[in-house]
Amino acid sequence: MRLLITCPFGFVSTLNQELKYLRFSPVDSFDTGTYVETDMLGMMTINLQSRIASKVYIQVNEPTFCDTFDNLFLLTQAIDRTQRLPASEFLSITAHSFQSTLMSEKSLQSIVHKAILSQVMAVWSSLKNPTSEPYEIMVQLINNKTTLFLNSSGEWLHKRGYRLDQWAASLKENVAAGLILMSGRRRQQLLRDPCCGSGTICIEAAMIARNIAPGLLRSFAFQWFTSYDEVQFTSLITQIKAKSYPDKQFAIFWSDNDPEMLEKSSANAQRAWVADPIAFFDRDLFHQLPEQLQHQTDKQTVIVTNPPYGKRLAPEWLKDIYRSLVNLSKDPTTHFTCITSYPEFSHLLTTRRPRKEVKNGQDDVHVWIKPRG
Repeated sequence: MRLLITCPFGFVSTLNQELKYLRFSPVDSFDTGTYVETDMLGMMTINLQSRIASKVYIQVNEPTFCDTFDNLFLLTQAIDRTQRLPASEFLSITAHSFQSTLMSEKSLQSIVHKAILSQVMAVWSSLKNPTSEPYEIMVQLINNKTTLFLNSSGEWLHKRGYRLDQWAASLKENVAAGLILMSGRRRQQLLRDPCCGSGTICIEAAMIARNIAPGLLRSFAFQWFTSYDEVQFTSLITQIKAKSYPDKQFAIFWSDNDPEMLEKSSANAQRAWVADPIAFFDRDLFHQLPEQLQHQTDKQTVIVTNPPYGKRLAPEWLKDIYRSLVNLSKDPTTHFTCITSYPEFSHLLTTRRPRKEVKNGQDDVHVWIKPRG
């Protein structure tokens, strides 16, 4: 089967590297995704193990010329869904059209919805214990070529299941994981997040260091497919869990000046099974490191952080926060990665730094990286 794997804007190269590490061969990549050829086991593996992916879609037909709604109806109705029809009575249709005759996304959604219902109502009427989870189909028209995709993930994959407590400007989990991978941090290196918020960066770093798959705490849409093999999925989870390993060294620590937020972050880390390698400190980035960690700063430190942008959170001392971050980044033993849209940050930097445009949800942000040395 052919899969479409989507990701946040700016992270497709990181996604491709990850997929290659997982022994897949990405092809036809674009700004927010890529394709792979695999089987049901491969689809399950990507859903469970990808830290960067947003959703994994199964392509259900070859791109087909379609320039009328009647043709779209017939095309959709003709696709055999008997092998992947989930036990659900809820349809969710998304549509995207680019340089095509059929441009109304609402009309596309309506036609595809009617065509699917006409095909599967007889099957649905015999379902036992249907799920309340929606059955999501995405229809894509590019230059009048129509392709339909089935969402195998369900909810967005950045929703790992551990972050029940968060703050107003939380970083998405797959973006946080992308920052860690971009930073090049090795598991033995000290990682610091001086603006930890809900702790997502440190939690993702600890999961990477322990080789804990990001999807172990959640369920997926493919578990409701008629072709779902529970024995195969359970065996895959067992194999993946066997490849994780404990690491109780405090190689990761976060700090924040809000004790309540640290308490919530700690609870998130507990749910993610990574509280042991993370040290929590009730202090902000204006203070020195705790004494027990001072000796580690003689070695290389990796700072990865997501400070306030000045949009939803705008403390009076915002510029002081960024000045302090710039000072931290000047240490020759520090590798510094920061994601922000704060407009004054570039003016505070005394040396030019590589900058990469990415998206965190709907926010246009930049990743600033100071290479080692």
